[in-house]
Amino acid sequence: MIGLRYGAPPLVRATGGLADTVTDDAVARRGTGFVFTDYNSAALLAGLRRALSVYRRPDRWRALQRRGMRQALQFSWARSAESYLALYQQAITLRKEAVTRLTRMLADDPAFDSPDGDGLLIGTGQGTLR
Repeated sequence: MIGLRYGAPPLVRATGGLADTVTDDAVARRGTGFVFTDYNSAALLAGLRRALSVYRRPDRWRALQRRGMRQALQFSWARSAESYLALYQQAITLRKEAVTRLTRMLADDPAFDSPDGDGLLIGTGQGTLR
């Protein structure tokens, strides 16, 4: 991902996350790098030759670089942080809703009473069951 961000089209073997993030330039000339599938030197060499043939055509190479840099923006830490923040906010909201439902449920239960009679204090250990 770092190489894409700086305009260095990658040559990768199609495995794991690399197969998910790098698309081969041979696919309608809309790729972000060069991908090979076989785990051998011949496949690597073929991928390198394809990369060099595109490199010799500056217009295609620059377009490839731009596509990769645009794609790399989708994987920034800022976007990851925004996603985690939204997830944490959702978790906080769900917990508050659950506490509210539990409080109402236990407040209506005659077997439960708090020491001072003011209602349920969840998480404080101050409620008692009779």
